[in-house]
Amino acid sequence: MNLPNVSRFLVALKKTLPAVLLLGSLCLATAPVARAQLTLNLDTTAKTLWFTGSDSGTTAIVGALHWQTGGSGSVVHYTFTVADLLTSTLTFSNQHEFQTTSNNDGFALILNGASATTAVTLTGKGSSFTYDYSGFSANDQTFLEGLTSIPFTTGTGFSSITVSASAVPEPSTYAAIFGAIALLGTIAVRKRAKRA
Repeated sequence: MNLPNVSRFLVALKKTLPAVLLLGSLCLATAPVARAQLTLNLDTTAKTLWFTGSDSGTTAIVGALHWQTGGSGSVVHYTFTVADLLTSTLTFSNQHEFQTTSNNDGFALILNGASATTAVTLTGKGSSFTYDYSGFSANDQTFLEGLTSIPFTTGTGFSSITVSASAVPEPSTYAAIFGAIALLGTIAVRKRAKRA
């Protein structure tokens, strides 16, 4: 590339840079923002779930934390180990579970067995630590995937858990966007060079 072509490229880049920065700002504005609450992420294809985010509060007098949407009918229990999905400042000693209802209208996250009324911080371990929910009934899977939040019901201080079944763009997606913009800039420079 000779000096005149470099100069043309720099002029074209200077003209397109505001558009590139605007598009980059829009991409970053739509990126997920860290919140002071837990998010239950669902991969609806692989039927896996995992937690991200962090939240703090206090266990109930029975040493429990519950988030639940309500529901009716008999309860179906799916057990898991807290340490598999969440980092906790407190050791939970008993069984923990996701619960669904036989009428497919309720979902709960139950953490039991902690010391009574103890402060605790829970932090999601991210997508490297998942729970396979393919064992839930088809109706329970559909109900779970349709939720947007799970209200906090037992204990104090915690927020509702946000449920996210949408795909989160990978960093490679942003790289592809910026690469496409750079390619368009290069094409514009070449077209101007051919006209000159």
